[in-house]
Amino acid sequence: TPERALRLVAETLADAPGETSLLYLGYGLGAQGTHPDYAPMMRALLRGHTAFHCIDLTQADWHSLEGPLRITAEATGGLYVSTYRFPETAVAVVARAISGHYEISFERPELPPGRHDVKVRLRTRRGVVHHRTTYSD
Repeated sequence: TPERALRLVAETLADAPGETSLLYLGYGLGAQGTHPDYAPMMRALLRGHTAFHCIDLTQADWHSLEGPLRITAEATGGLYVSTYRFPETAVAVVARAISGHYEISFERPELPPGRHDVKVRLRTRRGVVHHRTTYSD
């Protein structure tokens, strides 16, 4: 399955130093939470600090396999873009996102071990911050 293949790639990338990005060109992933390979794939991406960037090649405004692509990209700090309406723009957006980045670090708050939500927002500038939505310790 695509989910199993992505899990294997993410596990391999986990040994790479620092953050990594994975560019997925495709049309979908199985239903989130119901496909048996989805949760292990997501854990491997998060554990390996791998941002999942998706360029959806489906020629439709919307499709049923789009949701897991969007959720996976958002949860890992990656991007989801569709090529249906403006393919050149979609590819350019992802290219800009992976061509450079700022790294934000923070001290671990005094919380019990486990999974915690992360929210980042810009205070003095307009823009979008792509980041992981959770962290685990």
